[in-house]
Amino acid sequence: MMLKDKLVDYRDLTMLLINVLEKGELNTLEDNLKKRQEIIEDINKLDYTYEQFRSVSEEINLVLLEQKLNTLMNNKKQEIRVKINNVKKSRNAHNAYNKSFINSSFFLKKQI
Repeated sequence: MMLKDKLVDYRDLTMLLINVLEKGELNTLEDNLKKRQEIIEDINKLDYTYEQFRSVSEEINLVLLEQKLNTLMNNKKQEIRVKINNVKKSRNAHNAYNKSFINSSFFLKKQI
């Protein structure tokens, strides 16, 4: 059955993505997501019923893996947001300090 083969490939890539996120190897993430999207497009071209899709998905525990992947991706996204916000705060503090220092030195030069 072609549908089952494609869904097994999809499941395997999903498991690979889960491992990548757990290990923090984000540099391979984009390529694997592209491969996964290609499998989705291939599945969409197949002729199958909803019941066939559902039974194969349940058989290979696809829903649980999808939920785990979504949770991991959301957690990583949140971690990255926090890091970006910390960098922004650090940059703003650095810029504010430097502006203050530059303005102070400007006044020192004027008085001399």
